[in-house]
Amino acid sequence: MAAPRAADCYAPLRRRAEGLVEHCRQLVARDNPLWLPHFGFLATPLSRDWIAHEPALQAVEQLCPIAQLGILQMPDHWVYHWHRDQNRQACINLLISSEHHSHTLFGNSVSDTSMHCLELEYEPGRFYLFNNQVPHSVINLDVNRFLFSLEFAEPIPYAELKQRFATSGLLEPEASEP
Repeated sequence: MAAPRAADCYAPLRRRAEGLVEHCRQLVARDNPLWLPHFGFLATPLSRDWIAHEPALQAVEQLCPIAQLGILQMPDHWVYHWHRDQNRQACINLLISSEHHSHTLFGNSVSDTSMHCLELEYEPGRFYLFNNQVPHSVINLDVNRFLFSLEFAEPIPYAELKQRFATSGLLEPEASEP
């Protein structure tokens, strides 16, 4: 099997984050945010008020209602094994951490011991539509890693969301190509 295609795994949104990144960085720098276990990560919820403050999230909400927003924390020197999410088809992610050494990989099995893989190299301040149904893994080789993530109210497949977003002009042009 061939390596996964970027277009099948993730798509960058056209609009960048505005105040959300700095807010999240300030929040995780505090000593006392509420961190709860969440599918192998620690998570802290964010107010839905951020949808009104971020133009990109406003546009997303108009096309596909958002259920919840939060920050996921991955401990230092931690690996999240290859998996497909059970609870969501697609999501939107935004890497909050800036000075770290981590990798987000998508893969297709070649054999019992090997995979072809593709890395999503997060661009600072960029939201990504993320396909949770392609096998993926995160390897964090450094300090705690923080990621903004949102869940949609309905489990809509990535390809359908990508088409909706592309038709509405929410994706970068090269990501809009079929």
